[in-house]
Amino acid sequence: MLKVYSLFHLNTSFSSIEYEKIPQLIKNCYWPLLKLIEKNDFKIAIECSGKTLEDIKNFDVSWIIKLKQLIKLKKCEFIGSGYNQVIGPLVPPEISIKNIIFGNKIYKKFLNYSPDYALINEQAFSKSLIKIYKKYFKAIIFDWSNAKQSTKKYFKPEPCLVSDDYKNSIPVIWGNSVAFQKFQRLVFEEIDFTNYQKYLHQNKKNKYLCIYSNDAEIFGFRPKRFHTESKMSHQEWIKIKKIYNFFLKNKKQYKLCNFKDILS
Repeated sequence: MLKVYSLFHLNTSFSSIEYEKIPQLIKNCYWPLLKLIEKNDFKIAIECSGKTLEDIKNFDVSWIIKLKQLIKLKKCEFIGSGYNQVIGPLVPPEISIKNIIFGNKIYKKFLNYSPDYALINEQAFSKSLIKIYKKYFKAIIFDWSNAKQSTKKYFKPEPCLVSDDYKNSIPVIWGNSVAFQKFQRLVFEEIDFTNYQKYLHQNKKNKYLCIYSNDAEIFGFRPKRFHTESKMSHQEWIKIKKIYNFFLKNKKQYKLCNFKDILS
């Protein structure tokens, strides 16, 4: 049985969109995501920065209230990342520490919640981050596909420990950039469901698969900044629901899991 899990990354600075377009972003992306979580048992997690929560609250406090309720009811796992998308390996450790502390304060203030897991910002990881993150989180999340390529050897995408040279270690739960691109291409109708099922079948031997770990803003919203943007279908969130229902209907082959389940 393949254990599947997912998170949607929220970022009000997505593609450098204009501040006045954030209400449209909330309406077209963030509310459909919350409704998907509220009305179904899809085990979907949400991750965003403290800054993104502040931006959402400035335009639609009811969205924050609803997210808070879903977290309390354990309908939604919330994953942290810090106050802003600071790229840890490029800044002094003091900056990363302050970023995490400020972010956690916003999470506690707005959601009355302290996340156990953190998504590594921009998927830019170095072992210097291990000592920092282990102080504030139970586990971190970053991309398996790139990690596998960087280490030049194959390892399965199951939870494990990453360590530094000073005996500091922290559990890692793997995201998967290949998997989330497949997910996106299916929603955008660039591949069909047969192709997607074939990809899933190829991963059954691994036992774990993060089917989505990327932006929420690409579904139901286009900033219209680049001519290369795909055409938008107003049915994108309906298609996403159909994907998750596929996993629910095939319980003998797939099990939808929370990040907490995967770590345990």
